[in-house]
Amino acid sequence: MRYWRREIGRLVQSGQPDEAEKLLPQYQAAVDKAAQRGVIHANRAGRLKSRMVRRLSNVPR
Repeated sequence: MRYWRREIGRLVQSGQPDEAEKLLPQYQAAVDKAAQRGVIHANRAGRLKSRMVRRLSNVPR
């Protein structure tokens, strides 16, 4: 989960938002899996996914 968040952040910082968007489904799957296994709360999983989508949508293209 942290790996995908870091990779997406790195791509956004380096000016590659399209590449970052390609990693979004993998990030969301990792967050969902963590919530399903009880590592994080389901509400936190939703919040993390929402924030990442919002972050990617605010990046200029």
